[in-house]
Amino acid sequence: PTKMGELSSFVRIVALFTFLAFTLASQDVFDAVLGHTGSCRKSCEMTYSLHTYPREDELYACQRGCRLFAICQFVRDSDDMNQTKTECESSCNEAYSQSDEQFACNLGCQNQIPSTVQRQEQVIVFNAKIFQTTLSFSKVFWK
Repeated sequence: PTKMGELSSFVRIVALFTFLAFTLASQDVFDAVLGHTGSCRKSCEMTYSLHTYPREDELYACQRGCRLFAICQFVRDSDDMNQTKTECESSCNEAYSQSDEQFACNLGCQNQIPSTVQRQEQVIVFNAKIFQTTLSFSKVFWK
């Protein structure tokens, strides 16, 4: 085999192991694919505390907004948070007929933005580290 073929195989193996390690580190399949919604869900729990709100409907609608935002952002794969938020709110308005639940769902859309921005920043750093590691291995290989 050629050195280039060996390097290509090596890079693929490193990328595969890195991807598997990253995926296995996630607690939840949803979080691994779409992004962590835990802090958004906790914000919903604080806003719609079951001590204050006797019905759970608003809490669940808010938490659904968190998930809808993550789904919309994943599908769009865009850095435009305003557009993603607009799509999320549209999904909320379609999913709920009562204004209280629509508002709660829209709040979930809003609450998910900081986590999504943070995750995008982490992905950029992660990709840079992968590139540096791959570059270091290729330098060692070519010497």
